[in-house]
Amino acid sequence: HFMTNSSFENSLVAEDNIKNSNNVFDVDFVMVPFVDAEDETIVVTEDEIKEYYDAHKNLFKSQDTRTIDYILVELDTVDVEFQAAKVDSVFTNIRNAEDFKKAAVDNDYFLESATLVMGSDRLESVANTENVTKWAFKESEAGVISTTFNISDGDKSYMAIALLTGANDTGYAPLEGELVSEIERVLSNE
Repeated sequence: HFMTNSSFENSLVAEDNIKNSNNVFDVDFVMVPFVDAEDETIVVTEDEIKEYYDAHKNLFKSQDTRTIDYILVELDTVDVEFQAAKVDSVFTNIRNAEDFKKAAVDNDYFLESATLVMGSDRLESVANTENVTKWAFKESEAGVISTTFNISDGDKSYMAIALLTGANDTGYAPLEGELVSEIERVLSNE
């Protein structure tokens, strides 16, 4: 116990520490962020970008996701049938995304959005329920409109209808656009 709580410093180390602690420097400097420095000699080629992408492909792996727009109508226990019939009548003949959004706005339904992640147990919204998620992942083309879903959340009941706005299946982010720019910045900095 005595040895672990003690410290020993020989005279050479003590002398060196005293010298170092008495050195004082006065320095002026200017710092220019590297990103602001323009250097025309740095050229990143398409081949270098592709080579980096191929070598680091695991960084660009994406998850299965679906994005949806949806309306959620809280059902009044007294008038459930009337409300359900009204929602059905509004969306029965809707065939595209523009009409879906217009119908929601024209009928004072609040349009919400959600991103659903395959295999995620985390429910980010009431719309991210098992039935809605199953429907969304069964579909793969944006613009598909669901049938109506009956959803219970504790004491409350809802009716939901959704529009698939995006589908991303497992794979790798394509080497285009912002990803090319991002890799180019990384290689320029290196």
